[in-house]
Amino acid sequence: MRFPRIVFPLFAALLALGNGDAVEIRIATYNVRLGLGTGGDLERDSAEAVIARVDPDVIGLQEVYSADRSGNPSNLDDLAASLNYPHVFIPSSAIDTQSRVVILSKFPFLNSWSILSPAGENDMTRAASAVLIDLPGTDADPVIVNAHLKCCLEPDDSFRRAVEMHRINNFLIDEGFDSSDNIFFLGDFNLIGSSWTYDSLPAGLPVSYQLGTDVSFPVNYSPDPASYFTSLALTNPGFLQQNGSSSATHNSGSTLDYILISNPIAIRGTQTEIYKSSLDASFPGLSKSGTPLPASTSNDASDHYLVFGDFDIDGGENLSMSLSTNTATESSPPISLTITLPQPPGIGETVTVTITSSDPSEITPEATSLVFTSGQSSASTTLTTRPDLLLDGSQSVDIQASASGFNSVFETITVADSDTSIYELNEINSPWLQTFEGFQGEQTPAAWNITNNNWQGPDDGSMEMRGPRSYGGSSLGNFSGSENLFTATFQNLTGSTIKSLSVSYLAQQWRSFQNGSVDQWIVTFIDNGVRTEIPDLTFTSETNQASGALEPPLEKTLQGLITGLNIPPGASIQLEFQASPGTPGGSESDDVFINEIHYDNDSVDVGEFVEIVVGPGYSNDLASIELVLYNGNSGGTYNSTRTLDNFMQGTICDSCHHIFYSEISGIQNGAPDGMALIVDGVVKQFISYEGSFTATNGPASGTTSNDIGVSQTLSTQPGMDSLGLTGDGSEAIDFSWNILSGVHTPGQPNPGQSFSAGSAPQGIAIDNLILIPYAQSNETHPSSISAIDLITPDTVRLAIPTSNGFDYSLESSSDLITWTSRANQSGDGEIWMPDFPYEVNQFFRLNISPSN
Repeated sequence: MRFPRIVFPLFAALLALGNGDAVEIRIATYNVRLGLGTGGDLERDSAEAVIARVDPDVIGLQEVYSADRSGNPSNLDDLAASLNYPHVFIPSSAIDTQSRVVILSKFPFLNSWSILSPAGENDMTRAASAVLIDLPGTDADPVIVNAHLKCCLEPDDSFRRAVEMHRINNFLIDEGFDSSDNIFFLGDFNLIGSSWTYDSLPAGLPVSYQLGTDVSFPVNYSPDPASYFTSLALTNPGFLQQNGSSSATHNSGSTLDYILISNPIAIRGTQTEIYKSSLDASFPGLSKSGTPLPASTSNDASDHYLVFGDFDIDGGENLSMSLSTNTATESSPPISLTITLPQPPGIGETVTVTITSSDPSEITPEATSLVFTSGQSSASTTLTTRPDLLLDGSQSVDIQASASGFNSVFETITVADSDTSIYELNEINSPWLQTFEGFQGEQTPAAWNITNNNWQGPDDGSMEMRGPRSYGGSSLGNFSGSENLFTATFQNLTGSTIKSLSVSYLAQQWRSFQNGSVDQWIVTFIDNGVRTEIPDLTFTSETNQASGALEPPLEKTLQGLITGLNIPPGASIQLEFQASPGTPGGSESDDVFINEIHYDNDSVDVGEFVEIVVGPGYSNDLASIELVLYNGNSGGTYNSTRTLDNFMQGTICDSCHHIFYSEISGIQNGAPDGMALIVDGVVKQFISYEGSFTATNGPASGTTSNDIGVSQTLSTQPGMDSLGLTGDGSEAIDFSWNILSGVHTPGQPNPGQSFSAGSAPQGIAIDNLILIPYAQSNETHPSSISAIDLITPDTVRLAIPTSNGFDYSLESSSDLITWTSRANQSGDGEIWMPDFPYEVNQFFRLNISPSN
């Protein structure tokens, strides 16, 4: 426990006014990417708008440049004044001036610290900042630590991150803080890669590196930020974007930014959020200042999203929670939850208790809040387990109840996995249904195999990144300029031989590119390697819609009957859905090329990096793209091979070109030196600077490098100038190498560079997949509903081919269990087209019998 401070009379009066109520504070962390810039710049104004919208009491910023502190007023002074933050702390730092961490506060600081290497040591860690906030209304003032850990995936990178984490833990303990204090640790942690224990210094460190005496071996690295703070018991309260579907804090889909809290804060209840402006209008989330921002604001401001939370610092009585069970499966009946207050609200008063789940993909509360009125001390709701279509084993889910003025309560539920690696057809004549409910599009669903598994997560049709996804949060979707195969496997467990198989699905189009490629779903049945295409199931997208998200999506139900089968009990079959790019598809660039490099500057080289651009038509895994550094003196490789999946993702251009970058320390300084870019096992580029040479080993062995014709010198100031491509186009051949003056732009288009788009694909999806196995061939009469179309916003029309001598009975259901008769028709050789009111989740079943 730290020593108590003296309370000044003003704040003593505030404490008396508090009357035991909880004291709240809003804390935020935000990586502003490549410095603040000046007012009037799009990035700067967008970042200021995001901060103003969330309006935190205290915010930790990362990637504040030294240039942002120069001038009177400086960029930082201007931002702090504009947003009404009178208290600013900047730590002292000897290195990495491009990654300063700053704390802005509406409340004064009782103390402040720069967390650095011990004096005289040279372990080259970034400085962290720490402040003790003088918060009115409480003596339990919080300490806040802000850090920006070393990036990337070299062995020395994760070692440096581990050193920084252990140093921050040691600092807090040495300053007298313990698990009973109010502690916040926030920032861009860059905790990527796997766990590792270092018993000695790793390769890749500069020869002058000397580990500080405050950290000793073994040094343990973990991607779990809380693991470094066991004695302080810091925890991650969990953060989700406003719609509750994603924990990504970076526009690449990665979770890099955190706010860890100590247990006294956790038990009082937390409300947290990852702010993304594109969700602002539809999903308001926590209370904010002003009106929703334009959808593009977050991406205009930074490649990171602002992360924040509302936290109680002091006071409050305990809530209590009871559950009907603490164990469940993904298909269990609802779990009963009851919340009890220590005493009911008084006359005219109400208490609102918020119910949250640490993993909404596994468990969601039916009611996210319970309102207690005068005299009411308990209230109940239910928790629903959700199938997530993932083979993820048992999961532990924390259910939290919190209310202003009360300490929170947690209960943990263990959820057993109910998904299987293969779909089961269990009963003849009985429909098997997959609605993809709960599928978030973040990895390949159980029982499916996908050729391009660069999953993009949930999408409402607005996302421009290429790859498979979950359109609408409950479908199997694809948005790509190249072919992608979605294959599901089914096993016959009916106990009978399957002679025919009915297949139907709801085809959807969620995104349009006007006059773009005519993309299709082409469905193929596979039995013992024999492939049979099913033309009735082919879906063709429309190209005459306005470009952008389609709301509502275009939908069409397709049904086909596969006959002449002989699938014995226990045998397996496959259905392949081919996302096929049509004409004029294929015109999108699939080029991959090196776009910008920085390798040399005055004094010790800092901020060295390589930037790579991936064209929108490239569909293979990012791990198939490799960067290999070459020494021009020997012609041999040096350092380790880097794959693009370990780079940071920067801007996604309007043309859908993706820009990736990686900080790489120790890039050699030329005369000459170079690098090779390997794409799908083939040398795509072999470039050099300050001359050319022939590679003597590695993937480019025997190849002569292409000198880019420009170079850097020792007069280059740290953080300034680089070598990059300029011009307009979509492929490397469209651009030329030049010296780029000014601040580095890793992850962004270069000054003087713009990317053009080719023909773009359509966003299509599969939903409501239904299979019905039959023990007879069913070849003699048409038994399919050939089309279901939404002819008006309120009317559905079916198209059913009929034959003379048969009667047709149509039924509908919302759950495939209870069926209701809807219409009857005698066959006459024509197409029967009945109309029905539109309903969500409406399924139709057709019964055919010989006429009397």
